[in-house]
Amino acid sequence: MLPTEFFGFLKDVPVNNQQILSSKSFSGFINRLEHSSVFSDSYRHQPSTNTLEQYLFEELGLSKTPDDVKHFKDIDSLNKQLQLDSTNDGRQKIFEKINESEQAFALRYKKHIKDYQRKYLELSYLNEWRIKDSIYTNVLKLKLGCVSDMIKTRELVFMFGQSMKDNEEFSKKILAILDKSLHEKFLKQEAKRLFDKYFSPEVQTAYELPDTEETAAFKKIIEPFKGKYILVDFWATWCGPCVSEIKDSKAIRESHKDSKDVAFVFITGAKESPLEQYNKFIEEQGLEHTYIVSELDYFSFRQLFAFNGIPHYVVVDREGRILNNITGMYNFENELKTLLENEKQ
Repeated sequence: MLPTEFFGFLKDVPVNNQQILSSKSFSGFINRLEHSSVFSDSYRHQPSTNTLEQYLFEELGLSKTPDDVKHFKDIDSLNKQLQLDSTNDGRQKIFEKINESEQAFALRYKKHIKDYQRKYLELSYLNEWRIKDSIYTNVLKLKLGCVSDMIKTRELVFMFGQSMKDNEEFSKKILAILDKSLHEKFLKQEAKRLFDKYFSPEVQTAYELPDTEETAAFKKIIEPFKGKYILVDFWATWCGPCVSEIKDSKAIRESHKDSKDVAFVFITGAKESPLEQYNKFIEEQGLEHTYIVSELDYFSFRQLFAFNGIPHYVVVDREGRILNNITGMYNFENELKTLLENEKQ
């Protein structure tokens, strides 16, 4: 762990000047700050909580069914296999089996899981933010504001879209807290936009892109795939999470190769991905439908879809409208099944 003194340079960074957000290096800066060792205490000092298994079968005293026993035995075995299998295809198949078992288990205990979230995860989120704020002000000696607000709002995609997607009540509580505590008005608006994206029925419907030059440039790229559901992945060769997810999702892409229903499109910027690294990577991963656009077009797409960090995913329906609620390749796989099933009804 780096000594606290290492972070002294942050006092010279204009963390509460909105112009810092326009810097091309901002995404790298906030990624490293948010996940730096100085914030590890926000996890170490969390109040002790029961695991979901402990909550169900010890705290509530429920009896494990034969399916439950098989589930935990399978998960333990699959996790051991993950440690031994280093191939992308092998790991992907293991992840799919884990996900299938976890989903079946979650369906059996849907109501209890909501109660568990309310009792433990809600408290965990609030305490984590409180501790991070304390470290930010008392350890780093920084004033809460633009950057600290951004750290919180960046978590909302995962919180609203995944961990708390079935807990609208708590998500409303988080939104109310942020409305009072965030310093930047535009980030309060962003928090509200994200809440609406995942919980408002009016916003969750597909929407048309505005008639702009940015839209025209985007539609030119996706035109060959019209009539399919299109997952567009904005990525870069320097982005570790982007590269990892592309590698880990290779089996998903191959399972839909030449599909009449879905296409995967990858967009990066000329300055985001040096040509030599880009060509080597797409050849290694067998990527199809990949595009390098100009710096201006890449910035235009960021504005069009209101994103700063990557990977960022955009899903286009068969009519060319934009769908909400997609947060990653694996989430899209489940959403695609739902979309195709809904078409049959």
